[in-house]
Amino acid sequence: MAASTILIVEDERIIAEDLKKRLEDLDYEISNIVNSGTKAITAAERDKPDLILMDIILKGGMDGIEAAKIIHTTNQIPVVYLTAYSDDEILDRAGKTGSSGYLVKPFRDRELHATIKMALAKHALEGEVKEARDWFYSTLKCIGDGVIVTDQNGIVTFLNTVATELTGWKLEDACGRPIDEVFHLDRIVLLENNHPDGVQGFFSALKEKQIAEYAIPTSNGETKYLCGSLLNRDNTLLEIENSVAAVHTSQGDRAGSVVVFRDITAQKKAEQEKLQLQHQLRHAQKVEAIGTMAGGIAHDFNNILSAILGYADLAKMTLAEPAHTRDNINQVIKAGHRARDLIRQILSFSRMANTVSGHAPLDIGPIIREVVTFQRSVIPATIKIITDIDPDCGLINADPTQIHQVVMNLCTNAAQEMEEQGGTLKVVLAQTELGAEDLPAEGGFASGVYCKLSVIDTGSGLTQELIDKIFDPYFTTKEVGKGSGMGLSVVQGIVKAHGSFIKVESKLEKGTSFDVFFPLVEAAADEKKSKTDPQVVPTGTERILFVDDESMLVNVGKAMLERIGYTVTAQTDSRAALRLFKDDPARFDLVITDQAMPYLSGVELAGQFLLLRPDLPIILCTGFSASVNERQAKRIGIKEYALKPVRFDTLAGLVRKVLDGS
Repeated sequence: MAASTILIVEDERIIAEDLKKRLEDLDYEISNIVNSGTKAITAAERDKPDLILMDIILKGGMDGIEAAKIIHTTNQIPVVYLTAYSDDEILDRAGKTGSSGYLVKPFRDRELHATIKMALAKHALEGEVKEARDWFYSTLKCIGDGVIVTDQNGIVTFLNTVATELTGWKLEDACGRPIDEVFHLDRIVLLENNHPDGVQGFFSALKEKQIAEYAIPTSNGETKYLCGSLLNRDNTLLEIENSVAAVHTSQGDRAGSVVVFRDITAQKKAEQEKLQLQHQLRHAQKVEAIGTMAGGIAHDFNNILSAILGYADLAKMTLAEPAHTRDNINQVIKAGHRARDLIRQILSFSRMANTVSGHAPLDIGPIIREVVTFQRSVIPATIKIITDIDPDCGLINADPTQIHQVVMNLCTNAAQEMEEQGGTLKVVLAQTELGAEDLPAEGGFASGVYCKLSVIDTGSGLTQELIDKIFDPYFTTKEVGKGSGMGLSVVQGIVKAHGSFIKVESKLEKGTSFDVFFPLVEAAADEKKSKTDPQVVPTGTERILFVDDESMLVNVGKAMLERIGYTVTAQTDSRAALRLFKDDPARFDLVITDQAMPYLSGVELAGQFLLLRPDLPIILCTGFSASVNERQAKRIGIKEYALKPVRFDTLAGLVRKVLDGS
């Protein structure tokens, strides 16, 4: 084994030579002898000795302690101090340089040899420890999670690369600081429940050597994770999960703690999005269930209404009694029409509006008054309702059921904003002149006169951030059970479908205004005429096959049509109707059939008729059908499509229109 090399730093030449001889007698090799601190630094850098014997008191501006400090920093060479003095100040200074030993002159060869051996062994051991520590820290740096190491007092001693990225603290800035300053938790949850001591309890455990309380092992030996929010140095809040473990010495004493944590912000966001999608799915399933139920109710209810309205019309035609009796029957008919509109509203709410809706020139003033009357009965008395409806506002091209839904949703939304503190709900309908600067950039709207519907509340108001989101599906500011987040989304969809647009203005603590702008249209010529001329019911003498599985509807339909001159053959069985038609396809000039019937539906029956006689005019009536709409019916050759209950004058007009081919 090669002899260890030693650098002697001694400014007394005789002492240096004597020391050299004694070391050589002990089988050490002398790399050099120098007499100053600066020369010692140069020799250490050049010769790289295994050990330096350094006199503390040296000539020149640098003493041995100063030189040893520099050598220790740059070359990590062990230094043993030589001195004739041993006062406390010198010992304190020497100890801070990381020296490997201390010899007080004069010393014996045995002391010299033992001190050198111990210094070399200590240096070798420190090298092994440093190598192990470097390997350990290199490993921690490669871990994909953040790692923070503390001493037994909760003072940070190490951060890996991921920890510096997540906390925003550099290693050199974090070391020496308390863990709660670097690992700044805003919230913490233990074992899926809020820990009674919260964040402060967590850090107290770190500092008071009780961290095992927070590192509870599961049955399979794994550490249970904590979840929380980490506020990094840039004040960014991250969702994290972390585990903490105590580090012990070989004697079982606690030497510190290791905190391992990871950023789960994206995971949490994905979980929230998943929950939102699940909520949307459940809501869609509920709406679908409501729609199915509404469709069944609509079919049966509209059949009943058809009978009520039909017999009321017949009674009116045959009545020769005083005027007040006729007025009573008119009220029955009016109530029946309102019931019909209610069913259409239910279907519209259940997303089946496309099966019942139709746009036509419409005065929406009466619809608004009806909605306000209904709202007055359901909203708190602390909310005052004011209406200002211009009776000459004009007509818009609209579906009355959907306009009813728009007004209802806007009023309900406004009322909910004021239900706690009360306030004023104002509904205004008026004409307004809009220039190019008043119109949305998209949509192709033209300048001119519009019908403006305003629903204004005096609630708490909305921020611009909320205004930007209120039309998003499922977005709601209300607590669970108070709203689905669909009302305003439905409003916007209907408004767009009507070629219109909506504006929102709001001030905090002042209230909110929803303004809907509808383009005005001219009334059709026949509608204008009907407002001034008495209505004339068209008549005829043609032969009609009337098919419906409801005997009441067959009887009232037959009676009404025969009342105006037609010859009617009625059937309540679609199979019997088909057999009758096959016997003589030329016997009938027109077929009126219900859609929902046992055995053969109206569409199936019409298809059989048209195979036998392609030119046959057919009118299809339905209380509700999710399987066929007007467009589909006309595509297979059916001439007209009517929704029950059908008014007598409407049915008479359809019959004449189809027979005349107009």
